[in-house]
Amino acid sequence: MGTIISRVADFFRESDKIFLFLCLLASGYGCLAVFSATRYLESNRPFLIQAICVVLGMIVAIIISAFDFQKFIDRWYLLAALGLIPVFLTFFIGFAPSGTDDKAWLDLGFTTFQPSELLKICFIITFSAHLSKIKQNINKLKYLLPLCLHGAFPVVLIHVQGDDGTALVFAIMVLCMM
Repeated sequence: MGTIISRVADFFRESDKIFLFLCLLASGYGCLAVFSATRYLESNRPFLIQAICVVLGMIVAIIISAFDFQKFIDRWYLLAALGLIPVFLTFFIGFAPSGTDDKAWLDLGFTTFQPSELLKICFIITFSAHLSKIKQNINKLKYLLPLCLHGAFPVVLIHVQGDDGTALVFAIMVLCMM
């Protein structure tokens, strides 16, 4: 139990206080927006789900902060597979929720899942590792071209999937990171 408390204390001590405050402020605003939008319902369930997800997100952030990030970078190929395999599965067993025209979701039985959200996280890590590796040579074509292909791959993949909004998010992420 002491180790857990120590890790939580380390998380708050070593974190960027302004960024943490802004994240908590945005999360609180999100909870308030959900409460406001659903206050006339008989149940507070949407608000409670949002609040629980905020708390779970903080717990996951603390857990992730305990890991050595370099180990993730060294195994970038596993992260790439973790992000890409579920997206490729949508082409075979994916479905389009009512009101949408893109087969970008997987039905897990107990819930649905949009793999492009996982791909965003994996892409940020792999693209950051790629940028870090070539940072001194980014202006040379032989390094820039593979980087551009790395950035274009998820954009094109998600576009082919039919989710142009998410493809645009990937394109903006590539531009901002470069």
